[in-house]
Amino acid sequence: MEAFAHFGGVPAGHIRYDNLKPAVIKVLLGRQRLENERFVALRSHYFFDSFYCEPGIDGAHEKGGVEGEIGGFRRNHLVPVPKVGSLAELNAVLATAEPFLQPLALSAATRKQASKTLLKALRSGIAASTDDEPAPLERLARVRLRTVLSIVTLTGAFYILLPQLANVDDSFAAIRSANWAWLLVAVAMSVATYVASAIGISGAVPVGLPFVPNVEAQMASSFVNRVTPANVGGMALNIRFLRKAGVGPAEAVTAVGLNSLAGGIMHVLLLVVFVALAGRGKASGFKIPSDSKLLVAFAAVLALAGFVSATRRGRRLMRTHVVKFVKQSLSSVATLARSPVKLAMLFGGSAGVTLAYIGALAAAAALHGNVSFAHVGAVYLGTSVIAAAAPTPGGLGALEAALVAGFTGVGVKAGVAVAAVLSYRLATYWLPVLPGWLSLHRLQRANLL
Repeated sequence: MEAFAHFGGVPAGHIRYDNLKPAVIKVLLGRQRLENERFVALRSHYFFDSFYCEPGIDGAHEKGGVEGEIGGFRRNHLVPVPKVGSLAELNAVLATAEPFLQPLALSAATRKQASKTLLKALRSGIAASTDDEPAPLERLARVRLRTVLSIVTLTGAFYILLPQLANVDDSFAAIRSANWAWLLVAVAMSVATYVASAIGISGAVPVGLPFVPNVEAQMASSFVNRVTPANVGGMALNIRFLRKAGVGPAEAVTAVGLNSLAGGIMHVLLLVVFVALAGRGKASGFKIPSDSKLLVAFAAVLALAGFVSATRRGRRLMRTHVVKFVKQSLSSVATLARSPVKLAMLFGGSAGVTLAYIGALAAAAALHGNVSFAHVGAVYLGTSVIAAAAPTPGGLGALEAALVAGFTGVGVKAGVAVAAVLSYRLATYWLPVLPGWLSLHRLQRANLL
């Protein structure tokens, strides 16, 4: 009925069916069928006849014909047409897909139909239409069993060795004397990170997103990130979710990048705030870097940028990745600036994610001791920057080691620091694995991914 309303009419004559169960109660001789009364009432109301495929080998070609017609209909009528204002804008939309025109980015069925020669011709055609150099292919990698086994082995080895860095007896003593009510607070803060993340990604797109599926998408994204380093899998999943929600391809890619940019900006701002607050404390060894050290670090960053810009490959990378992304981000920010609510959701959600993680770490620290919230925030924000450079998913191993080092640096005993960090990772990394997996499969069954 919705299809009839959408196309503004009813097919003349008959409609071909593949003996669908809602319509057919029993298959009779030839094309005769015992039909469901409600289906008979439907076709009688709209004045069309049903034409069924013959069962068995005699109707094998008819079944394939019906499926082929359905596929053609889906590709011609159900694939969203890009909404653009000009040919140049359409070319820009196509350019966002160019780095992903490669076998690894395609489904198995599409890979069988699209040869490498065809994909290369498509990339060349897009580059010619945009009058730009061909964009480099996005570096993609499928998750292999060897990768999963390596991650599991390294994780097991790390969690066995980590307590050996401290006094094992101190770690067990801290666990035995822990106030386990704080673990529930840490879990609640972990849940809050997904809610805040959903708010942030909603603020990055002009359209509204369904709240519950959005939160589930963030949980599924975290699950995917357990086996993909640098959050690559989670970003791809979010782009897919946004596309299914009706966001255009260029807008979806830009929204995910803009959300990451907003997260980076809020991370730096909160780092400055928490470092300043922690530096005012009297009972810690936490020190704010001197002006000279900050200047040296700033000069090193500028020197690195200058070195990259001085090479031909560096300029090409800057032009194809950094400059294009900055332009798209500025355009998106300008669009969002017209809606203060969206802007507040984008940056508020990004800040909420970071603050919720800090809250979870503070709760885990309160399990085993007493560390000020300012010091917890400074330790988390500082060490997470270091752990982000680790090649392991979620900074596995690197973040734990950096957090333990950070806590001991502000005067926490090594055994207590190890217990607090392991409790924090339990609440924010390991416990969300099952809900994330369930969310991923529910979204797939609901055709939202």
